[in-house]
Amino acid sequence: HALTTVPLAYLVGETGRVVAVDMSRWRFFEEITSAAGLKRRIIPLKADARGLPFPFKAFDLAVLVHGVRSLKNEETMVRVFSEMLRVANMVFIAESLPIANNERQRAHLELYNLREDIFEALFGEKDDLHYLPLKRLRELVKTAGGEII
Repeated sequence: HALTTVPLAYLVGETGRVVAVDMSRWRFFEEITSAAGLKRRIIPLKADARGLPFPFKAFDLAVLVHGVRSLKNEETMVRVFSEMLRVANMVFIAESLPIANNERQRAHLELYNLREDIFEALFGEKDDLHYLPLKRLRELVKTAGGEII
């Protein structure tokens, strides 16, 4: 979970703060932030990103890294992007794209895309979505009111 949170906490410096929002991925949060010496810079918030508990633009930047596919469907993606735009001056999204330049990458995509059927068969619901093409991701951000820069 600290893939982005810890580096951002270093980046904001002693006086900055990072608010980490997630519904469930908190298992090693205390250990990671304590070991990194950043516990006081990171504010954990267990919340649904579709409805953030901030009544106004409270952040310079909202960041979503490798989380788009976890949003389950495009309607939810648009709601989350809209909510991020509502509370932050700028939004940064980093996501893997379904581009394979070699055999290993093609194999990864094929195996990853099998997850959906397996999770649905085992648990009755789909896991992460397939990777979205960049064009579709851009369209969803624009639908949410965002501007691509």
